[in-house]
Amino acid sequence: MKDELWQYILDNFTIDNDGRKIICNILDWIWLQSIDKEDTVNTLLILLDGIGIEKEEIEKFVNWD
Repeated sequence: MKDELWQYILDNFTIDNDGRKIICNILDWIWLQSIDKEDTVNTLLILLDGIGIEKEEIEKFVNWD
């Protein structure tokens, strides 16, 4: 799911090289954490707020089942 979210971000948002590095690090960090789906979505929403991504978009890619 992480790779799909990363590709979705690249395809749908304009991000410079520095932003890409930061977002890639954020996604790597999130996927290493042992937090539930709701907290994962909320954390990503806060950390990725600057690119304009919506909660519903993130929820499509976070599935801890």
